[in-house]
Amino acid sequence: MTIVYMRRYCLITLACTALFAYGCNATKDTEKNEPQVTKSTPASSKVQVDYDSFKNMDVEQRWHALSAERRNYLRLNPDLYPYFKPMIALEPNMEEVAAGDLPINNTAPNPHAFSEEGKQKTPQEWWDSFSESRKKYMIEHADEYPLFKEIIEKEK
Repeated sequence: MTIVYMRRYCLITLACTALFAYGCNATKDTEKNEPQVTKSTPASSKVQVDYDSFKNMDVEQRWHALSAERRNYLRLNPDLYPYFKPMIALEPNMEEVAAGDLPINNTAPNPHAFSEEGKQKTPQEWWDSFSESRKKYMIEHADEYPLFKEIIEKEK
């Protein structure tokens, strides 16, 4: 008789545990499928969206999740992403980009690039640290490296 009750108790406990685990997973899945970002106004440009949220958004939500600078770029180049053409047609005017939204000038020396002595490396120091294959590529594409223009001219 006790074996029968033990089996029933084990089966009931197992069933309750399985239902609890399933309920937790179902809640986790529904939370994951909901976008983490609410709709933003077209002028906002500081919306941070993770990839999972972005892929679950519709076109309008994705458009507004982009930065103002990126939306302006897509307005200038609508054929790059035909997916956004309807949004470009709805909002064709260029947006003002705040100074904080502008990209960092990649041709400026990196203020965080330091040598072992604690001082900033010069272009010549950088050049000396490059491999021969990289130097060759930089010589072939000199226009992409304005900081190294003088060094490249000497090497040619």
